[in-house]
Amino acid sequence: MNNLFSRNIKIIYMNNVYKETLGIIEYNPSYNNKFWISFFEILENCNHKFNELNGRLYLISNQGITSIEKGETIPFDASLIVYSEVTALNNAYRYDEKDGIIFYFHTDENNHLFFPHIHASYSGKEMLISLDSLETTGSLYNRKKEKIAIKYVSQNKSELLEFWNRLIKSR
Repeated sequence: MNNLFSRNIKIIYMNNVYKETLGIIEYNPSYNNKFWISFFEILENCNHKFNELNGRLYLISNQGITSIEKGETIPFDASLIVYSEVTALNNAYRYDEKDGIIFYFHTDENNHLFFPHIHASYSGKEMLISLDSLETTGSLYNRKKEKIAIKYVSQNKSELLEFWNRLIKSR
């Protein structure tokens, strides 16, 4: 590539509770297709398959944050592309973090209204933990982290239930 016209662009993945830098790709406008092929390979290699129904691509440049379509030519001042699977930025309340595990409540879950629970997320994996029985749904795919999460909920059960009830009343 001609270094006069190429630059590095950082690639980031994020969802409601998790953000990860996936890599850096050298970009040259003359090789736009090659960039996008590399971009989707990085996503796939990091177990983040692009889903147009749930995800969006955002470009960070001197102009700020703008939405971008796959395959689109990238402006010269771009420094970052974010693949975001944030479903509803305002419907998750981050409660706490312990040992890299993020604990949060969704404030918009009608289907879970009568099931007091908290979400635990680690490395892009998620599980629900019942605030009544400590039963789990889903998996963090790391037994040690799952045990830490369940212990955290067990030790903080009364505060978590109190917070859950406040969230339900405020709906």
